[in-house]
Amino acid sequence: MWSRAVGRWPTRPQPEHQPSERNTFTTMAWIYLALAVVFEIIFALGASASQGFTKLKESLITVVGVVGGIYFISLALKTLDVGVGYPIWTGVGAVGTVLFGSLIFKEKITPAKVVCFLAIIGGVVGLKSLSGV
Repeated sequence: MWSRAVGRWPTRPQPEHQPSERNTFTTMAWIYLALAVVFEIIFALGASASQGFTKLKESLITVVGVVGGIYFISLALKTLDVGVGYPIWTGVGAVGTVLFGSLIFKEKITPAKVVCFLAIIGGVVGLKSLSGV
């Protein structure tokens, strides 16, 4: 919600937790993020396999992927900054989608795609290391 009095988005309240509790919340956030990535890959592969939602089973798999991905990313973003969690979710999901797409749909992985994967992975590592969580 936009705060007119201050003219900026309100910050997320920081809970008062003991250090061990904070580590648990942080660990769970990364687990939720990993689950969100898995569902993101399921969504993308299902969308391709559903052929425009003309195949029922594949369409249902796609919907489960979308709902699961959004659910788990929302849990992860309760702890992680959106500027860290969202790019990691989409970046790792994209790399996973291309890798599994090559296995399932026999799509080709070109040297240019490999360079792009490495750039995405480098960005993910950078965001993780700079996130402070």
